[in-house]
Amino acid sequence: MFPTQFFISVLVATLAGYTAGMLWFSARLFMNPWLKALGKTEADLSANKKEVPRIMLYGFLNTAATAFALGVILELVTTPTLLAYLQVAFFVCFSFIVTTKFNDLIYASREPHWSRQPQILFLVNVGYYLFSFTAMTIAFWMLRS
Repeated sequence: MFPTQFFISVLVATLAGYTAGMLWFSARLFMNPWLKALGKTEADLSANKKEVPRIMLYGFLNTAATAFALGVILELVTTPTLLAYLQVAFFVCFSFIVTTKFNDLIYASREPHWSRQPQILFLVNVGYYLFSFTAMTIAFWMLRS
Protein backbone atom coordinates (compact mmCIF):
# COMPACT_ATOMS: atom_id res chain seq x y z
CA MET A 1 0.00 0.00 0.00
CA PHE A 2 2.83 2.43 0.87
CA PRO A 3 6.00 2.70 -1.21
CA THR A 4 9.38 2.06 0.41
CA GLN A 5 10.16 5.79 0.22
CA PHE A 6 7.23 6.46 2.57
CA PHE A 7 8.69 4.20 5.26
CA ILE A 8 12.10 5.82 4.86
CA SER A 9 10.38 9.18 5.32
CA VAL A 10 8.62 7.91 8.44
CA LEU A 11 11.93 6.74 9.88
CA VAL A 12 13.62 10.08 9.16
CA ALA A 13 10.62 11.99 10.57
CA THR A 14 10.70 9.76 13.66
CA LEU A 15 14.37 10.59 14.18
CA ALA A 16 13.61 14.30 13.67
CA GLY A 17 10.72 14.23 16.14
CA TYR A 18 12.67 12.23 18.71
CA THR A 19 15.65 14.56 18.41
CA ALA A 20 13.32 17.53 18.83
CA GLY A 21 12.13 15.99 22.09
CA MET A 22 15.68 15.45 23.30
CA LEU A 23 16.43 19.11 22.58
CA TRP A 24 13.17 20.43 24.04
CA PHE A 25 13.58 18.58 27.32
CA SER A 26 17.32 19.26 27.61
CA ALA A 27 18.80 21.22 30.52
CA ARG A 28 19.46 24.15 28.16
CA LEU A 29 15.81 24.48 27.22
CA PHE A 30 12.84 23.25 29.25
CA MET A 31 13.96 20.36 31.47
CA ASN A 32 14.07 22.45 34.64
CA PRO A 33 10.63 24.09 34.34
CA TRP A 34 9.20 20.72 33.32
CA LEU A 35 10.73 18.93 36.30
CA LYS A 36 9.65 21.70 38.67
CA ALA A 37 6.07 21.51 37.37
CA LEU A 38 6.15 17.75 37.97
CA GLY A 39 7.52 18.27 41.47
CA LYS A 40 10.69 16.36 40.62
CA THR A 41 14.43 17.02 40.50
CA GLU A 42 17.35 15.85 38.39
CA ALA A 43 18.20 13.53 41.29
CA ASP A 44 14.81 11.86 40.82
CA LEU A 45 15.71 11.22 37.18
CA SER A 46 19.10 9.79 38.17
CA ALA A 47 17.48 7.48 40.71
CA ASN A 48 15.59 5.71 37.90
CA LYS A 49 18.52 5.17 35.52
CA LYS A 50 17.73 1.50 34.95
CA GLU A 51 14.27 2.47 33.63
CA VAL A 52 15.66 4.96 31.11
CA PRO A 53 16.31 2.51 28.20
CA ARG A 54 12.75 1.17 28.37
CA ILE A 55 11.27 4.67 28.66
CA MET A 56 13.35 5.87 25.72
CA LEU A 57 12.28 2.88 23.62
CA TYR A 58 8.61 3.53 24.39
CA GLY A 59 9.10 7.20 23.53
CA PHE A 60 10.76 6.30 20.24
CA LEU A 61 7.96 3.88 19.32
CA ASN A 62 5.34 6.47 20.23
CA THR A 63 7.12 9.04 18.07
CA ALA A 64 7.24 6.51 15.22
CA ALA A 65 3.49 5.93 15.49
CA THR A 66 2.90 9.68 15.45
CA ALA A 67 5.23 10.13 12.47
CA PHE A 68 3.45 7.34 10.58
CA ALA A 69 0.01 8.88 11.19
CA LEU A 70 1.24 12.37 10.34
CA GLY A 71 2.87 11.01 7.18
CA VAL A 72 -0.38 9.38 6.06
CA ILE A 73 -2.26 12.64 6.63
CA LEU A 74 0.40 14.68 4.80
CA GLU A 75 0.17 12.31 1.82
CA LEU A 76 -3.37 13.64 1.35
CA VAL A 77 -2.10 17.20 0.78
CA THR A 78 -2.54 17.88 -2.92
CA THR A 79 -0.04 20.76 -3.09
CA PRO A 80 2.92 19.59 -1.01
CA THR A 81 4.50 22.93 -0.17
CA LEU A 82 6.18 23.45 3.18
CA LEU A 83 3.53 25.98 4.16
CA ALA A 84 0.69 23.58 3.28
CA TYR A 85 2.38 20.77 5.20
CA LEU A 86 2.91 22.96 8.27
CA GLN A 87 -0.68 24.18 8.18
CA VAL A 88 -1.95 20.60 8.16
CA ALA A 89 0.47 19.51 10.89
CA PHE A 90 -0.45 22.44 13.14
CA PHE A 91 -4.15 21.79 12.54
CA VAL A 92 -3.74 18.13 13.51
CA CYS A 93 -1.59 19.02 16.53
CA PHE A 94 -3.98 21.68 17.80
CA SER A 95 -7.09 19.63 17.04
CA PHE A 96 -6.01 16.50 18.85
CA ILE A 97 -3.00 17.05 21.06
CA VAL A 98 -3.40 20.58 22.39
CA THR A 99 -7.09 20.04 23.10
CA THR A 100 -6.41 16.72 24.84
CA LYS A 101 -3.61 18.24 26.93
CA PHE A 102 -5.91 21.15 27.80
CA ASN A 103 -8.57 18.71 29.01
CA ASP A 104 -5.87 17.10 31.16
CA LEU A 105 -5.09 20.54 32.55
CA ILE A 106 -8.66 21.36 33.50
CA TYR A 107 -9.89 17.93 34.56
CA ALA A 108 -6.93 15.80 35.63
CA SER A 109 -4.63 18.26 37.42
CA ARG A 110 -4.02 17.36 41.04
CA GLU A 111 -4.08 21.03 41.93
CA PRO A 112 -6.73 23.45 40.75
CA HIS A 113 -6.32 23.91 37.01
CA TRP A 114 -5.65 27.60 37.47
CA SER A 115 -2.55 27.03 39.57
CA ARG A 116 0.86 27.78 38.12
CA GLN A 117 2.41 24.29 38.07
CA PRO A 118 -0.15 22.59 35.81
CA GLN A 119 -0.17 25.59 33.48
CA ILE A 120 3.61 25.47 33.09
CA LEU A 121 3.47 21.72 32.52
CA PHE A 122 0.77 22.24 29.90
CA LEU A 123 2.78 24.93 28.10
CA VAL A 124 6.03 22.93 28.11
CA ASN A 125 4.33 19.76 26.89
CA VAL A 126 2.25 21.48 24.21
CA GLY A 127 5.31 23.42 23.07
CA TYR A 128 7.16 20.14 22.71
CA TYR A 129 4.43 18.66 20.53
CA LEU A 130 4.34 21.71 18.29
CA PHE A 131 8.14 21.64 18.00
CA SER A 132 8.16 17.89 17.33
CA PHE A 133 5.39 18.10 14.73
CA THR A 134 7.28 20.93 13.04
CA ALA A 135 10.48 18.85 12.90
CA MET A 136 8.66 15.79 11.56
CA THR A 137 6.77 17.86 8.99
CA ILE A 138 9.93 19.50 7.69
CA ALA A 139 11.52 16.05 7.39
CA PHE A 140 8.56 14.75 5.36
CA TRP A 141 8.59 17.84 3.14
CA MET A 142 12.35 17.67 2.51
CA LEU A 143 12.17 14.02 1.54
CA ARG A 144 9.18 14.59 -0.72
CA SER A 145 10.71 17.58 -2.54
